[in-house]
Amino acid sequence: MSERFYSHGKLLLTAEYLVVDGANAFALPCKFGQDLVIKDVGESESLEISWKSYTDKGEKWFDGRFVSRAFPSRTGGIRTVVEPYSSTDDEVALKLSMLLFNAFKLVEEIPKRKFEITTTLEFPQDWGLGSSSTLVVNISKWLSINPYQLFFAWSHGSGYDLACANANTGILYHKNGIEPVIANIDWNPSFKDEIFFLHLGEKQKSEREVKKYAQLNFDRNAAIFQVNELTKRMVQSSSLSEFETIMHEHELLISSILQKIPVKEQLFSDYEGSIKSLGAWGGDFVMVTKRPGFRSYFEGKGFSTLLSYEGMIYGS
Repeated sequence: MSERFYSHGKLLLTAEYLVVDGANAFALPCKFGQDLVIKDVGESESLEISWKSYTDKGEKWFDGRFVSRAFPSRTGGIRTVVEPYSSTDDEVALKLSMLLFNAFKLVEEIPKRKFEITTTLEFPQDWGLGSSSTLVVNISKWLSINPYQLFFAWSHGSGYDLACANANTGILYHKNGIEPVIANIDWNPSFKDEIFFLHLGEKQKSEREVKKYAQLNFDRNAAIFQVNELTKRMVQSSSLSEFETIMHEHELLISSILQKIPVKEQLFSDYEGSIKSLGAWGGDFVMVTKRPGFRSYFEGKGFSTLLSYEGMIYGS
């Protein structure tokens, strides 16, 4: 018997970094996601998992086996862990074993069964649309556990990407432990055909960037207040010019916090439209607004992956 679970990828339009501290963030689910197929092979003396992961091109990028092992704990009971038995990538296997370990801690009993698990991405691995978050949500669906409880036991992120994984519309997200506040936003601006998403080709590791951000010294309460206002204004914006103004103000705010040069100033200073970073600065996608000849402009700079709003956003 096989079961299939699916989750959407995500894009964070406002409150990057500050969402971790409780700022209100505006995010959108993507048309590209990841699926998880579970095949229950049968009974076993312990939990045994054969895991294979495939790219959007159908190429296998990870192959591993995991097993559960029980041993006496310091408190006198029995502690069960999930360990890599073999893999094609030790770093991925270790991270995946920790995810599985935390997931099975949230269920009453680790099953003594064999499973064959396959994951398949719908987007290139370097796009940064949420290969980890969609995996967390899919595993949570399989085991019927709280995805936020699993995520925060495994990661230091905000969890907004988990909310996008199940969303059919845009969302407003406010971190609140394992019970975040999420509001659906039917965002359908008249200028959406002027919005595009450009891939910079430099995938960022969100976990690493969040740790760097946590060490910064600045007035977090004041910054959260400012970004909350920008989020509210962006959701309510009624014209492209207003939207572009908010993009610019948001870039200046985050630039002052991170002490980093905004991507437009750094790479596209002569572009007439607006450009805003999305998520971790320095890589993945940025949001750009359309101007005559914009495709040729970005291709001339060496950036050819440019997706329309309709081509990227789920439900558009």
